[in-house]
Amino acid sequence: MAEHAVSSSVRYHVLRIVHRMIDASNVRGVVASAVTVGAFAVVCTPSRASAQSVYLPRPDTYQYYWPGECLEAVARTEALLQRTGPDTSRFDIAGDTLPSLASTAARDCAASLSIMTVKPRDLILLARVYWAANTPALADSAVARRLATDAGKPVAARAQTLADLVAAYASARPARLALATAQSAALDRLTGDSDIARARLLAHYALTRAQYRRGDTAAVTREANAMIAAGKVMTADDRLDLAGSLLAAYLYLFDIAGMQTGIAPGPRAVLARARADIGSYPAVAPTLSARTPIAGLYGAPASKIRARYWSGAVGDTVRPAVGKLSLVIFSASRDNAPALRRLAARGLDITLVVGTRGHFQGRGPLEADSEAVMLQRHYSRDLGVPGTVAITASDYDRMFDGRRVRRPSENETAYAVRSGVWGVLVDRHGIIRRVYGRWMPWTERQIEEAIQVIK
Repeated sequence: MAEHAVSSSVRYHVLRIVHRMIDASNVRGVVASAVTVGAFAVVCTPSRASAQSVYLPRPDTYQYYWPGECLEAVARTEALLQRTGPDTSRFDIAGDTLPSLASTAARDCAASLSIMTVKPRDLILLARVYWAANTPALADSAVARRLATDAGKPVAARAQTLADLVAAYASARPARLALATAQSAALDRLTGDSDIARARLLAHYALTRAQYRRGDTAAVTREANAMIAAGKVMTADDRLDLAGSLLAAYLYLFDIAGMQTGIAPGPRAVLARARADIGSYPAVAPTLSARTPIAGLYGAPASKIRARYWSGAVGDTVRPAVGKLSLVIFSASRDNAPALRRLAARGLDITLVVGTRGHFQGRGPLEADSEAVMLQRHYSRDLGVPGTVAITASDYDRMFDGRRVRRPSENETAYAVRSGVWGVLVDRHGIIRRVYGRWMPWTERQIEEAIQVIK
């Protein structure tokens, strides 16, 4: 039921987007979005089995039965807009709001729901819908009713409600961190067994994520340590159940230690602390092991990039460039190419390092020379990645059944790419000072802040 209802709501809002484009006489926008909308409709079309389900909405009507369906429709509407909209400015967490069409989708969806008819357990979800719809007064009413219904419940149930509320405040757009912090403080004042500690850990986890996106390193450190402290009083079964959340706390501290010091001892100390606390859990041990080579990159001399093909290397192919503040990255896409151009405009020397794979964009098998030409054209011309593109000719091993497996290149080994490194920031003396995992919207801000302090 939920899957089909979500699909119906998404198709409805996709059509609303197209209608609004037509109303605004944006013919070019309609044409550009036609293929995307068509593919989107195919993805969202229910199967024949679901079409025969008794839960199928009546023709020409789209009913919303649960606030979570509204949130899913809003998220998918925003994703469609992001794929078609240009990136023109740096991500700003303080001004991180939903696009107007996504907010309209939330308002349309919320119109079929009511604070008095939604189940009490779903009132916080409804509050999130109201925030997305830019109706904060209704959201406050939904929250107040949920807290009122919990007044006579056991302390463990009230604790879980507070944890859910903290997560809702922290994930709002923009985040309502003052309210989230106040509810987290109320949760910390509750006393009880491991169930209270679980709720406390999840609340501080939500705040840790929000503060990390915001760039408040002191708050991240405080919240992550609060997560670890909550884990100390949980039962063994609860600790095992939430081992991934405890691991996340240490990984946040690992990143903060690298940002603050730029040398290996800080991140290594965090790893040692994590191994002593949760290292015996099989689910987290591989991740901690993968962080070991990453910790070793901080403060180490940057290895020279080795490649067969070069594009945009003016004068020489020594990368990272001597005497320049350099960013060496190992992937680029339409998501981060505009940000990379903004960083290059600030004087950062950027080198993208990629390897051949024997195929590209559905074409193959390809010889290395032919694929290198395609890669250069894709990154330099199509995406507009600034700086230098260095391309390695990959080597392969054969499996017993004849399939090829690409070997890690020298560059990938030297920079621990397969351990999760997206890029490194190298100072003018050739020393690695920052290490970045996968690109996120706030990575641009982190790099800008590092440029200010690294000489």
